[in-house]
Amino acid sequence: MISRALVCGLLLTAGLLQVGCEEKPQAAAPTADATKSSGADAYPLKVCVVSGEPLGSMGEPAAIQYEGQTVKFCCSGCEEDFRKEPAKFLAKITTAAVKP
Repeated sequence: MISRALVCGLLLTAGLLQVGCEEKPQAAAPTADATKSSGADAYPLKVCVVSGEPLGSMGEPAAIQYEGQTVKFCCSGCEEDFRKEPAKFLAKITTAAVKP
């Protein structure tokens, strides 16, 4: 079996390769925590941050972006209560996100 370094050296010698040939590090597979904190499954709560009702229990959950943070509600009516005391509800999301 021919090593990658040998192949690169041969290509460089032959003048076929003009740019670097160093091996690129492989990206590590995402851990469960990394997967949990990114993508569509990143939201840490399964219930409405305001009412405590299960998300989806009243149809498609309502969602907003508040200061860069996704906030989900069981219904659009809960957004009004959220906006009265956002810090209180954001703390619930933060606490849920850091639990193992």
